[in-house]
Amino acid sequence: MVTLQKIADLANVSKTAASYAFSGNPAKREKLSAETRERILSIAGQFGYHPSVSGRGLALSRSYSLGLLLPKKNVQSFSPHFMGMFHGVADAISKSDYNLPLFFGWNDKLESNLMQRRLDGLLVVARLLASPVFEKLNQLDIPVLCLNRRSCGEHCMSVMTDMNAWVRNWLKTFANRGYRKAVLYSRDPVNLAMDEGLASSFPALCAKYGVSGESKPLDMFDGKAPDDVACLFRGSGPALMRWFAENPNASERSAVFCSPETCIEAGYPLECCSYHNSTRLGEVGALTLIKAVEKCETSRNLLLPCQEASKYSPRPNDIMEDF
Repeated sequence: MVTLQKIADLANVSKTAASYAFSGNPAKREKLSAETRERILSIAGQFGYHPSVSGRGLALSRSYSLGLLLPKKNVQSFSPHFMGMFHGVADAISKSDYNLPLFFGWNDKLESNLMQRRLDGLLVVARLLASPVFEKLNQLDIPVLCLNRRSCGEHCMSVMTDMNAWVRNWLKTFANRGYRKAVLYSRDPVNLAMDEGLASSFPALCAKYGVSGESKPLDMFDGKAPDDVACLFRGSGPALMRWFAENPNASERSAVFCSPETCIEAGYPLECCSYHNSTRLGEVGALTLIKAVEKCETSRNLLLPCQEASKYSPRPNDIMEDF
């Protein structure tokens, strides 16, 4: 059996230097020149050598497991948006040395894993503005990252879509078209973290473009709006479908944030529709958490751009799903 020391001897480097070539920490890899690292990896490849993750874990007091905490209701169903984030997380983890145990709701199994130090970090998919779970998350001494919502406390990181940028872009467009009033219809600005943050910042964002703005719950939209008002919608529904069907100029003064599949099915003009890049959110979230675990420099809160539905093109999934 070929050991790391043997690889180091053959590469004419120290055992420590050889270990840097296989490190998941970019800062350690950068201590080697590209030529030296390539030489070490080439020799390792010739002998079929792979470093022991378990051994590395013992040396670093690390489990090489990142938990994914999902709302308990996802046991019954996964929305396409949640599934996209899950695929992004799973794909990023599959390309790393880490495992990904799943937890549906805060339960005894999760508590046990945390107490026994079996998790190096925790990814959280949550939408609610407030929950007893968030208090528990802020008491953990491992890195915690929230996906698709602002961080739930001072000790948590987040990766989410930059909804304020979506609003700014459309307010600028509407102002250039002569509109001086705008209404944001969000799904549940009282209970949902993303919509609450967007609704509270909306009037100030409007003021920057000389537009007066107000926020209302999406279920208050009745399919009608004064001719001089531009509308931004977070979500979909029958009233919105009626709005586009009955108003020839609706696409000129509307912006919709919804999944591209829903927009296509409802017949909304795609030029005014945007959506989350769910898979990218999950991927960036997982990579950011890994960096935090390995103590590489990382931003506490990352914002990703939304996607334009007019550029949406479904990709065939290369994972066999029918079995």
